Amino acid sequence: MSKQSVWILNAGITSICLLGLVACFYTHVVEELKAENDSYVALCDISDHISCSKVFTTEYAKGLGIIPKTSILYMPNYMYGVIFYTLVAILSMFNKYPISAIAVTLAVCSNLATLYLAYLLYIINSICVVCVSTYIINFIILILTVKKHRNLFRDGTNKTKKRKKKSE
Repeated sequence: MSKQSVWILNAGITSICLLGLVACFYTHVVEELKAENDSYVALCDISDHISCSKVFTTEYAKGLGIIPKTSILYMPNYMYGVIFYTLVAILSMFNKYPISAIAVTLAVCSNLATLYLAYLLYIINSICVVCVSTYIINFIILILTVKKHRNLFRDGTNKTKKRKKKSE
C-alpha cells in the first residue's frame, strides 16, 4: 500500500467525520432553537412526516431512548455522534493495524446503532433528513475504515518486525 493511498483513505475518513460533526452541530442548533421556541421551523422540516425537529424532540432523542435519565451516559444522541466522529478522526491519523481494528469496531457499532435509530424513525413515523444523512455518513466511514484495515493487513503492518541475526 503506497503512502499516497493511505493518505487518501485517512483524508477521506477525516473529511467524512467532519461532515458528521457538522450534522451533529446542526442537530444541536435545531434542538436548542426548538426548545426556546416551539413554533420554530427548521430547514429540515419539510412536512409532517419529513421533520427532523419532530424526531429531535421525542423521548428517543436522548440516551437513544433506552438509557435511564439517571445514568451518566444519558445525553442527547448527537453527543454520541460527536464522540464517535472525533474518535474515528483521531484514530485515522495512525496507520497501525491494531488501531485500525479499533476504528473498524467503532464503525460497526455505529452502524448497528444506525439500524436501531432507523427503526425508531419507523416507530416515530417520521423521516429525519439529518438522521438519514448521518446514517449514510456512518456507512461510508465503515467502508473506508474496513478498506484501510484490509490494506494495512495486506501491507503486513499487523506483524511485528523480526530482528535480523548478526552473522558471525
